[in-house]
Amino acid sequence: MSILTLKKVTKTFGGLTAVDNVSFDLDEGVVMGLIGPNGAGKTTVFNLITGNYTPDHGEIVFEGKAIQGWLTHRIVELGIARTFQTIRLFQNLSVLENVLAGSHCRTKSGAISAMLRTRRQREEEKKALELALKQLEFVGLRPYAKHLSKNLSYGNQRLLEIARALASNPRLLILDEPAGGMNEQETENLIGLIRKMRDEGMTILLIEHDMGLVMEICDHIVVIEYGLKIAEGGPADIKENPRVIEAYLGTEDEDEEGGETASAETMAGSE
Repeated sequence: MSILTLKKVTKTFGGLTAVDNVSFDLDEGVVMGLIGPNGAGKTTVFNLITGNYTPDHGEIVFEGKAIQGWLTHRIVELGIARTFQTIRLFQNLSVLENVLAGSHCRTKSGAISAMLRTRRQREEEKKALELALKQLEFVGLRPYAKHLSKNLSYGNQRLLEIARALASNPRLLILDEPAGGMNEQETENLIGLIRKMRDEGMTILLIEHDMGLVMEICDHIVVIEYGLKIAEGGPADIKENPRVIEAYLGTEDEDEEGGETASAETMAGSE
């Protein structure tokens, strides 16, 4: 059953068409990779889904609701959370405080309740704290709860962003290059975390340039180039797709000139 559907979504910036008639379905409980060469339009697709941009044409449907044009906070409240290509943490707040910020959309008490410390506000605060600590435990950062986020290693800052996104209690988690800048061990830990999230029923859509990670963790892959969808299927199909190989590595003639050979193994990064 599809949790997210894009129907002929198009976005232009001046004379540039960044996303051109892109359509796909994301099934519930699946890890889907959205891949393509640099400048293909991948992050623009994410920004359209999460309300940072509004499509010029097309429809974005989440759990039966057309959400194109919605404000970002409404989309988060509906159940879509994301991380970003560039880390966006509150560097001078603690690890725990960063995760608590992610749960803000699930609280109902207003400023007056907070000032008066009403019973409802105290109960919400307690639940938010419990949830934040649970998410830190889930991603392996509970021992660092009181540390400033800026003092975490780069890989742990990436995990903290995921914990903060999970604190909003999403049904769809969107990850924009989550392995970017990670070393080999950190990437392996990330793969384990993504598997754990999927096993617990989370639906995940990710952009990632580490093709080894994509081929290992994704159930389904959509490939775009110059804003157009050029392929879709399982990892084995994508790995052998001539058009995908060409998009990443060029044609055979180009490879001969450059002294390289285009291959599925090279594209996958798994050999």
